[in-house]
Amino acid sequence: MLSHRRNDCFSILHPDRIQIDPSCSTTSLFFKVFNKSVPFGATWWGVSFPMAALSNAALKYAMFVDSWLLSTIAAVILALLSIVLIVLFIRTLNMLFTGKWLRG
Repeated sequence: MLSHRRNDCFSILHPDRIQIDPSCSTTSLFFKVFNKSVPFGATWWGVSFPMAALSNAALKYAMFVDSWLLSTIAAVILALLSIVLIVLFIRTLNMLFTGKWLRG
């Protein structure tokens, strides 16, 4: 039997039961992009894919259900994704022009 373990996004209470924090995916990825303690590299672009998939799914579901609340939530997720993409693009260009991007 597993003891109670806690991760950033989920906690395992039992081998058959995993409790997932619903706000974890977008907010944790959003704040990890702005964390200065983790060195920036090309792999950081991998952060944008799950956020883009979540944004796309949220927008499609909001249009399907036709709910103003879900449309607002989808718009906020899209705004967070846009900010993350802009930050990733600027940091990538900065590393490219300073010569640190292709350094091994």
